[in-house]
Amino acid sequence: MLRRFVIPITVDSGGDAEVYSPVLNGHLHSIRYVKDDFANGVDFVVTLETTGETVWSEEDVNASATRYPRAATHSVAGVAALYASGEPGVLDRIAISQDRIKIVVGSGGTETSGTIHVTIDG
Repeated sequence: MLRRFVIPITVDSGGDAEVYSPVLNGHLHSIRYVKDDFANGVDFVVTLETTGETVWSEEDVNASATRYPRAATHSVAGVAALYASGEPGVLDRIAISQDRIKIVVGSGGTETSGTIHVTIDG
């Protein structure tokens, strides 16, 4: 079952903000940034609060955008899983267990706002 969490963001006079989702459980399906009046060139660093795992990191975002973050997978020996020798790595959805998503915004303008929609499967 997909669940969506809407996280409003308002930056301070320096253009920065740090906000959190509620505690989540499941696999991350997508992150949707909906631009309201953030300045062009806004920067996002999105991580899991407890583990610090990076979920999305992008600079100079100018318009609403949807991202489907995925993480690299590994064998039981800790070696990167590949589709074939020399090919790209195998990616999978990011698992979230009793953790919050931390959203750090920079260069958002002066006291402007935007919204993040987080979709979780599970």
